[in-house]
Amino acid sequence: MGIKWGGSVSMPAPRIKKSASIWLVITLLVVVGLALMRIAISLEGFGGWESIARELGAVLFVAGVLSFIYETWIREQLIRDLLEVIREVLMPGSVETGVTALYTDRSAKIGAPNGRNHYVGILKSAFDEIVFVGLDLTGLIPDHFSDMQILAKTRNHKYRLLVLDYECNESTRLIDQYFGAEGTSQRMCARLHASAICLGECRDRMAAAGFPKDSFQVRLYRGVAPWSFIGIDVARHNGRFLVEFNGKSGPPSEFPSVEIGKPDGTWYSYFQDQADALWKDSRDLPATSTIQSFRP
Repeated sequence: MGIKWGGSVSMPAPRIKKSASIWLVITLLVVVGLALMRIAISLEGFGGWESIARELGAVLFVAGVLSFIYETWIREQLIRDLLEVIREVLMPGSVETGVTALYTDRSAKIGAPNGRNHYVGILKSAFDEIVFVGLDLTGLIPDHFSDMQILAKTRNHKYRLLVLDYECNESTRLIDQYFGAEGTSQRMCARLHASAICLGECRDRMAAAGFPKDSFQVRLYRGVAPWSFIGIDVARHNGRFLVEFNGKSGPPSEFPSVEIGKPDGTWYSYFQDQADALWKDSRDLPATSTIQSFRP
């Protein structure tokens, strides 16, 4: 399962009910306190009862106000500070590296079976740009392309995609060595070719809809990276990387992943430099008709 330190804490149903009960108690304290102080005015002349009602009402009212201040401003900050201390104790290297979450596999990260909601949440969390780096991205981009178009129109989002070159001459040997079984490279080349056609069609649809060229850019890199990642607003102070590691055998969904959310951390700088280097050394995705005419 995923181990997440810091950030916002999810609110399951039992906790929501508990929170609602707390706010109900705070409201009752304030209301009852005000009511008793109002009653104390009407008890003027009844000796000690006036003083008791006034003082008890004041105590309840102050208790309600202090509870409101605690729940609104102090409690969440205390939780964040406590989580930060725990993270520094249990994961001392995470402070320097900038690691904010660890996941044993993709299901733990996306909260299966809610994978679509997870990726839609990633798209909506971006301020202006998302960078996708992967082998082919066929399991991600087509399923969320309509969401990407909507966000490109409503929020001016920009998308940069880096995928493995479908002309696999330089990568064939590396793919066979990395993923193991003989013949893997031939199947992968066919998959990459199909992926390039799909991404080319997505790019054409963006252009036909009137989006500027930099709204949806696709480039091809050569070589096999030991990871794939999504970079959200990587040039901003609150940017983050979601990194999935590749392995020699087994489906990528079973490999561990990590979230990096500290722009001044060493890991963040590493992946930002990698994204820049891959982009610089890659080539533009050719026209869709050119891709379709290629025979892998």
